[in-house]
Amino acid sequence: MIAPMIPLKSLFLCASTILAGLSDLSQGAALPTQSNSNSSLKVALVRSPPPNWPLPLGSHNWTGIEINITQAVDQGIHLIQEAKQNGADLLAFPELWFPGFPKGRELYNWKETHFPSFIKNAIVVGGHDWTRLIAAIRQANIWTSLSFVERRGDHIFMAPSGSERDIFTDGNISELKVVNTEIGRVGMLECAEHWYPSMTFPLAAQRPKLHIGNFPYVLDDCDDSEAWSFHAGLTKAATGSYAFLSGAYVLMPAVGYAFIMDNITNIVVDISASVDFDETPILYHTFPNSSLFFSDETYDEDAQISWGVLQQISEGFPTDIPQEEGNLVPHREVSVAQLLRGNFTWSETGFVSPVDQH
Repeated sequence: MIAPMIPLKSLFLCASTILAGLSDLSQGAALPTQSNSNSSLKVALVRSPPPNWPLPLGSHNWTGIEINITQAVDQGIHLIQEAKQNGADLLAFPELWFPGFPKGRELYNWKETHFPSFIKNAIVVGGHDWTRLIAAIRQANIWTSLSFVERRGDHIFMAPSGSERDIFTDGNISELKVVNTEIGRVGMLECAEHWYPSMTFPLAAQRPKLHIGNFPYVLDDCDDSEAWSFHAGLTKAATGSYAFLSGAYVLMPAVGYAFIMDNITNIVVDISASVDFDETPILYHTFPNSSLFFSDETYDEDAQISWGVLQQISEGFPTDIPQEEGNLVPHREVSVAQLLRGNFTWSETGFVSPVDQH
């Protein structure tokens, strides 16, 4: 069994094709698998924060902040237009940039002071905020990887782990798809998913060439104002393992530190979290030869990530370990109505930042 934590919040959109998710794109048989081998590909990674979000990066204090999806969409549209004006073919946003990642949610009574507004400002696919984003992407004619909180009926969705599963409903494992697009063979995971075999294995087995691995925010390693899990070193370790096993280049947008890594874990380009957001809101890079990202290979039976290896793991699983499913894997649904009553306890305690103790 594999943990059903799927990036429903991440959509891959093209100006000419509006898609409900990566799995829908895989059905687009008319999309080519090879472009002009002499063409370049310019990518753009958002590293500036959404509006109405705690700063500096290590802060978890939401006091005086009002979550506002309209302002986030306004700023997102501005970044879409800016990326296009600067010649980008692909723009990628950090994790849950719309309306903003709920960092420090376990602290300072966030579930009472801001959680109701967080739900209210989730995006509804087909709704007003969604329509505005799609119209901007169409008008700019730029491939865009969006990352947002999705509201669907009595549930909100992302790719949850840890205390995120206290408030977000799980997705469906069948939506982990690598797809051929006009800019290459693309897959996506987010944040801690890069550590979990239940997500990395089925996606890497499909042999992506370009991988979007967004994180919410990442600090430089020398910054002790946030937990180790949000530092650059760990982020590079997580995505580096995936890059090496899948054979894909990795684009890692995040508020603060952002980078691009090749398929043997070399950093192609990066930018320090200390660089001013207004000065450099987006990290750009041009690949001179986009043929790197195209392939008709959808699997490799001789790769370390393959059906044969999966069977080997299954057959070699220690017989003295009980075959019990446990509590992690079963699909989990969380009711928004119940959450708004506030009668739940966080499964994690959260990290108290020294920034907020001053």
